[in-house]
Amino acid sequence: MSYLILLAVFGLIVGAIAKSKGRSFGLWFIYGALLFLIAFIHVIVIKTQTGKKCPKCLSKVDEDAQVCKFCRYHFTDKDFKTVNLKKEKDQIHNNKMVIVLIIIGIIFYVLVQLITHGY
Repeated sequence: MSYLILLAVFGLIVGAIAKSKGRSFGLWFIYGALLFLIAFIHVIVIKTQTGKKCPKCLSKVDEDAQVCKFCRYHFTDKDFKTVNLKKEKDQIHNNKMVIVLIIIGIIFYVLVQLITHGY
């Protein structure tokens, strides 16, 4: 039982870091739970996915794109300001969540160690 909790915490840590970098939380959660050390190192070194969504077709396009390559929507200055503000808020939130999850992981690890050693 305590191992399952520990695996879940490891998965949450890796998944949260991956989500903050624009990756799939679910896939990285499983990866982190099964192979924590490898997944943790991997998620730390991967680059953040950048880009923005087209307001017309909702496709992901390059961050510097002036025109959507799928629907030919022309981005305006307002679109760029909105994307940048949202990105800054998301980054701050993601950083806080990673710190909180790491702290929770440490607490769970200590609790599991205390329980298994009979304290």
